[in-house]
Amino acid sequence: MIVLVLWACHPASAQGPSPEAAVALDQQGRFAEAAAAWQEVTQANPRDSVAFASLGLDLARQEKYAEAVIAYHKAAALNPEFGFDAFALQADWAEDLGAAQESLVEEPSGERELARLVDRLTVKLGPHAVRRPKRHESHLPERASGWMSALISPSLLHEGRKEPRSGGRERGRGAKRPFSPTPLPQRGEGLDRPQRLLDRPEAIDVIYATPEGMPRRFMWRRAVHDILRVEGPERIAPEWWRQPSSSRLRDYYRVEDQAGRRYWIYREGLVGDGRGGAPSWFIHGLFG
Repeated sequence: MIVLVLWACHPASAQGPSPEAAVALDQQGRFAEAAAAWQEVTQANPRDSVAFASLGLDLARQEKYAEAVIAYHKAAALNPEFGFDAFALQADWAEDLGAAQESLVEEPSGERELARLVDRLTVKLGPHAVRRPKRHESHLPERASGWMSALISPSLLHEGRKEPRSGGRERGRGAKRPFSPTPLPQRGEGLDRPQRLLDRPEAIDVIYATPEGMPRRFMWRRAVHDILRVEGPERIAPEWWRQPSSSRLRDYYRVEDQAGRRYWIYREGLVGDGRGGAPSWFIHGLFG
């Protein structure tokens, strides 16, 4: 445990919280109350760099590192006015830190640089503005992924989490656990899904030879696309344990228009399936 003590000349104030009271709380080990006291000091005197530094230290003691970094940046940007009378660093307990070598011949993985980038962006934009993707246990494309705060480690969320049921295409395939690192697909493997999914599937008008045949032409956002190549279908069943019984299965197609643009479209429902009228068509993703 490292204890950082700062002394500075504070301007006299007739009203407002007392820095001496915050220091007394620090000495008693009441770091949460001390952080609240330093917060009041900074609100009363926004130019007090010592108060911001002390606030950052108390926040770090509570493992509120993102908020502590913000306080440290504010302290570094301010003028300490009369300066520091003394600066003391006391380590009551410490351990040896061994040297670590990531690789002998390969380039570093970049995880540390990524963590620093996340910290800088979080300080600038706020903790709720920086997010990272996360995996969900679902075979439906729109539910298979989501977003989480970049400050939360996926491994921490995975600890103690029960494995949810899997269904549809993933059943019996030994589906991977959520939040596990996803390897890059090899050539010819796992490349049949688009790089970009729309936030919500958008309805399109499709012309086809037969109701259950290949699509020939579709209209999306007032533009007509003549289909030159079609791959599919890839059938995905609804999640029967989560969705209503009227949910319809999907047949996905990978199509390419006359300009070489590739789309991921699907037909929802079959003729005579007893779950609605005529099948509907949607576009769900775009290939790069």
